[in-house]
Amino acid sequence: EDFSSSRLNRFVNEAMASKNRIYGPCKALHYWNCPPNIDFDELKKVFNADVEPIKHVVFTTRERSSSGLVQWENLEDAINCLAMFNHTEIEIEDAKFPYILKLCFSESTIRESGERPPQK
Repeated sequence: EDFSSSRLNRFVNEAMASKNRIYGPCKALHYWNCPPNIDFDELKKVFNADVEPIKHVVFTTRERSSSGLVQWENLEDAINCLAMFNHTEIEIEDAKFPYILKLCFSESTIRESGERPPQK
């Protein structure tokens, strides 16, 4: 099928394409569209892989969803988890619809508290 005229095509014109943030592979993954107040242990259960994430940071917890970063020990584990668990359904007991976990590579890894960001 030809999707070039679809309203969901992110590259229809230059203005739309410029809004896409494309980052290379990284051992930290940005996640969004998670249940609000999901904790690190619950998130680890979603990634029911042999290798669990080692760090977690929450960006926002809204009334309806949350987002943040999860980080693995190495790049290969992060790539495998992104491939295996992007668009995973997360069922919540009282929710009308399941949450669809979205993943993408992060711009940077999770820093330890007090650690300074890298100089550009």
